[in-house]
Amino acid sequence: MRDELDARMWNDNHQQFSVAMDGAIGAIGGALRFGASRAASLPGQIISLIAAFGITALSLGGTIA
Repeated sequence: MRDELDARMWNDNHQQFSVAMDGAIGAIGGALRFGASRAASLPGQIISLIAAFGITALSLGGTIA
């Protein structure tokens, strides 16, 4: 009887630990993916920003002239 209770308690604790670790690993993995995607898209964002300023300057120059 005691062995059965110990086995059930171990199984419950193992399940809770497994769920907690899965959540932590998922959070860390998500944070790393977010950081990597932000760093990888930074050059594209800078190019888009420069293009937007260039278009604004051209249209503003045409409006003023």
